This record gives sequence, C-alpha cells and structure tokens, in this order.
Amino acid sequence: MSSWFSQETCQPAFDDKLTPLVSFGLPFPQACCKHLETNFKRSRVYIIASASLSKNTSYVDQLKSALDGLVVGVRIGISPHTPISEIVDILADVKDLEVDCIVTLGAGSITDGAKLVRFAFANQAWTEKEIDTLWGGKSHNPNKRDVLNEPTIVLICIPTSLSGAEYQAIAGATDTKSKAKRIFEPMLGPNLVIQDPQLATTTPQKTWLSSGIRAVDHCVEILCSLKSNVVADEWAARGLDELISGLLSSKHEPGDLDARHLCQKG
Repeated sequence: MSSWFSQETCQPAFDDKLTPLVSFGLPFPQACCKHLETNFKRSRVYIIASASLSKNTSYVDQLKSALDGLVVGVRIGISPHTPISEIVDILADVKDLEVDCIVTLGAGSITDGAKLVRFAFANQAWTEKEIDTLWGGKSHNPNKRDVLNEPTIVLICIPTSLSGAEYQAIAGATDTKSKAKRIFEPMLGPNLVIQDPQLATTTPQKTWLSSGIRAVDHCVEILCSLKSNVVADEWAARGLDELISGLLSSKHEPGDLDARHLCQKG
C-alpha cells in the first residue's frame, strides 16, 4: 500500500471542462482533507456513506477522523435506484446544519443521491412534491420550474465502483409512489473525484466487474454512435483499452492496486 501511495496527481477529468477535478496518489482521507482546506476552504461537511462500508470496514471512521471538527452530519446508506423519499429524509437532516460540502463514499446510488440533495437544496425543494418540479430536460416534465438554481454546495465523490456517476451532472432517482425513474439535470456535476484503488478492493468482485462491464458498454456505445466525434472516439478507445486490461488483471488478482486504478482511469 505504501509503495502505491506517494505523491498526489490532481487534474481535470476532461480537457474541455474545469470540473470535476480528479485526484489520485494519496489515501482518500488525506486527499479529502487537503482539498477541503486548500482548494475549497469548506468547514461544514456532511458525509453520505455506503452502508456496507460502514458495517464491514473502518473506512468511514477513517474519513470522519481525518476531517476531525469539520463533520456536521453523517448519513449511512441510500437504497438502490435512489428513492426520492430517502432524499427527502436527508434534506430534512441537512436543512438546518449550514452544510457547505457533501462528501460521498460509495457507489452510484450514493453519488446520485448526493447530486440530487444539493440540487434540491439550491432550489429550496424539501418535499417529494417540490422535488417533482426539478426533474426533466430531455424527458418532458409539465411541472418543471421555469427557473432553476445551480448547486452551490461543494460535492466531493470517493467512488467504490465503476458506475461513472461521479463524472456527470445528471442524477437519476426513483419516484416513491409510481416507481418511475426521474432524471435531474442540475447543470453542475461534482467538484472533485478522489480515486483510491485500495478502497476499491473492498467492493465485492461481482459488483466491481459488473460495473466495469457497464463502463465498457458506454465506451462501445460512443464508438458505434453516428453522432460521436473524433475527440470522443479517442477518449472512448483509450478508456476501453484501460478498462479491459484493468478488469482482466483485477479479476485475476483482486489486490492489484495498479489494475484497480487502471479501471478507475478508464
């Protein structure tokens, strides 16, 4: 572990966008603390963490310890497909805490949940009925507001799978009553993604590999799309190469941190 973690690299994930920044090379608690103090200067942090990580590892406690004095609240777990009722519960928790940063530790549902929480917070949407006025864009929503505010709460994502939710602004969630999938387009994605291959070794192999195959699928879709361009094709081809190599190696040797990080880069 110590041989892999040495010096941080931090750079934009995309050539044409300033965010998200991607950080790797430091253990995630250290990297998170560093960026909160230097880049973002935030002091009231709300953590949304995976239930399995909290139950089976010490990583959530390590993060809380590293952010000593900055953590104002913790939410453990969000159900699969991000039920909007659970977002309402989190909003009730953060509403009066003066939160200025959300840190996620987990996979896609956790990330989508955090993106929706800060979008709803920016638009003072505290109930399911009010949140129902936020979704839409490519999907028509007759109840959508004419004017929506961009999120202002900083979002730091520390992913444990290869879902890729941390690299896009849109967030998916599920209507509690109808079970319909809603797509929210808050115009602003996460501010920072911290890649930690050691943390990724805690992800069940089935989840790791299946999320990786979904990432492969995304690359293939771009390469086969008639609407793609040369730049997108180059990114997809490089990502596909890294994913295939990393997934094969991490299946053969789950503790190979270089292979895990190759997947994260892809």
